[in-house]
Amino acid sequence: MNKEDYQLIKATLISVDGLPLNEQIAQVKINCKDHPELIDSIIKMLKNEAEDIEREDGHGKQDIFTNPPILEHVPYEDSQI
Repeated sequence: MNKEDYQLIKATLISVDGLPLNEQIAQVKINCKDHPELIDSIIKMLKNEAEDIEREDGHGKQDIFTNPPILEHVPYEDSQI
């Protein structure tokens, strides 16, 4: 993942925070139209977050910013972010 991808993912997640899941997904598709390789991974993170919120497992809400899931299918570049 390069710095540009990281910044896009971060900005997208911030922009959809608090929206219903279906609106989050629609906004991700708009925000990432020039980077379609990121869409599936971001949507997966949002769906996992929604599932964690619905689940009452005694551990509290999982925060995707402090405990991010591993992004799949995103090439990694050995650089500082």
